[in-house]
Amino acid sequence: MEFGSPDAEGLQAYANELRSLFTHIQDGALDLHRQARAVQVTETSADGLVSATVGPLGNLLRLDLDPRIYRQPDSRQLADSITQTVIRAAAQVRERVVEIFRR
Repeated sequence: MEFGSPDAEGLQAYANELRSLFTHIQDGALDLHRQARAVQVTETSADGLVSATVGPLGNLLRLDLDPRIYRQPDSRQLADSITQTVIRAAAQVRERVVEIFRR
């Protein structure tokens, strides 16, 4: 195959097309990564006394406790409420991240 021949030009065009496609995919992957890293979910317990904000890895970012929790101090109930609220928030985060990458 000679430089400048139709076959060489075709291969060069194909290589350029592949390079362009790779760049497009790479840029899209970086954007998806940024979107996924920005996901946060705040979930509130059924009684409204506990709010938990969870980050993209399911990590607890913020926990808010309504002062009304002190009216009936029950540490077991409070612990269960916190745990369930964080679990629900983490499940929503996972769903949102999966949805970002599903596109």
